[in-house]
Amino acid sequence: MAPVADWWDDDHDVLVSPVALEPAWTLGEDAQSKTGMFAAPFSFTGQPAIVIPGGWTNDGRPVGVQLVGRTGSDELLLDLALDLQARLGWVHKHPITT
Repeated sequence: MAPVADWWDDDHDVLVSPVALEPAWTLGEDAQSKTGMFAAPFSFTGQPAIVIPGGWTNDGRPVGVQLVGRTGSDELLLDLALDLQARLGWVHKHPITT
C-alpha cells in the first residue's frame, strides 16, 4: 500500500472520491456490480475516511462522497464533515422512499 501512503507526502490534506459506482440503489437490488472498490485501499492503510452525502439524484437518491485523510487526521475529517453538514443542510434532506 506504499503508493497510496506516498501520495500524502506531496502535501495533500484530503482526498475526495466516489463511494460507489452508482448512486444509492433500491433496497433488495443486487448491489455487487454497483459498489466498486473505492474504500478498500484505506481499509488496508488505516487512514481515516468518512462518507457524506454529496448530493441527490433527480429522483431523490443520495449520492455519497468519501473523504479520506492522512493518517492521524481523524479530527480534521470530522470537522470538515460537520462544516459541510451545516452549510449544505443535510438535516433537512431525506431520501425519497417508495
